[in-house]
Amino acid sequence: MYGKPKQIWHLTHNGAIPPLCRLLQETTDHDLLLLVLEGIERMLLVGKKVNSLDSVVEVLCVCDGITVIRRLQAFEEDNNKIMNRIDSILNIIFNDHLILLDQPDNQLTSIQYYRNILSFGKFIRSVLYHCKSSLISC
Repeated sequence: MYGKPKQIWHLTHNGAIPPLCRLLQETTDHDLLLLVLEGIERMLLVGKKVNSLDSVVEVLCVCDGITVIRRLQAFEEDNNKIMNRIDSILNIIFNDHLILLDQPDNQLTSIQYYRNILSFGKFIRSVLYHCKSSLISC
């Protein structure tokens, strides 16, 4: 998926993620898989850039995109290009909310440490809630 960030955000905001998730589930063509994963990755990056990563992740979760991507991770381990793209997507989703818990004490005060843990906990609860509600609505 190519375009300027504004164009990519327009597609993201107007429902392009669910069809991409369906393509991930239905195709076995490696070139198409790679193209779809690239599109999802760009949507996540633009979402992060405009401070709306959580909303993009929420849509991915609701249409089972994260689950499908994790499943692809198991089946496509021989294809380095697809694996690299999957790793990049999962890093964008989860690293934005993770904190290195082994930071030296002088780099992270205890208040910052606990705020980060609470923030990550809220993120996980949000993802689980939306995933659970999408399963109920099926």
